[in-house]
Amino acid sequence: MICLPSPPRHYVEETDEFLSLFPQRFDFIYADHPQPDCKPNWRTESRYPLSDRQIQQGNSLYGVRFGSTTRYCLLDIDIASHYHPRQDPFAIARIMAALERIGLVSAIACTSSYSGGLHLYLPFANEQRSWQVAIVLSSLLESAGFRLKAGQLEVFPTVALTLPIAFHVCTRLIVYRYRLARIY
Repeated sequence: MICLPSPPRHYVEETDEFLSLFPQRFDFIYADHPQPDCKPNWRTESRYPLSDRQIQQGNSLYGVRFGSTTRYCLLDIDIASHYHPRQDPFAIARIMAALERIGLVSAIACTSSYSGGLHLYLPFANEQRSWQVAIVLSSLLESAGFRLKAGQLEVFPTVALTLPIAFHVCTRLIVYRYRLARIY
């Protein structure tokens, strides 16, 4: 009897415009949903890439790494940040006004955790070099008077290059020219 290897298995990826911003799917991180007020226990998976289907099922939390190029940047605003709408209802509008100078006029806002922090995803029309995005955004926001600091306002991509997708709690808020509109 001759044993032949089984043919590779394929499946059709779902077409999700938001998830297409995350093409770097190998070596992703994942964690079970933690109890409120508990931190996730992140683990790395490197045997296979993360699929859209896994993310959309929402059984776990997932994070992906930035590659050498990216089609988005992200701003992380924690719940206790001076820039969170609970502390300053106009801070996001000021951030967006600063970013408008380089053509970033819309964002997708998602809650980043059960605590209520925010991730502002800012998509690009074309791929950009990740390190250049990190330098330009950091310089621009700091020159506009924003303080970049963990727990306040963080820019990604950055040196760490990993950030949770947070799709499981995405509220899909579109920030467009300083107005928030909820879509479902």
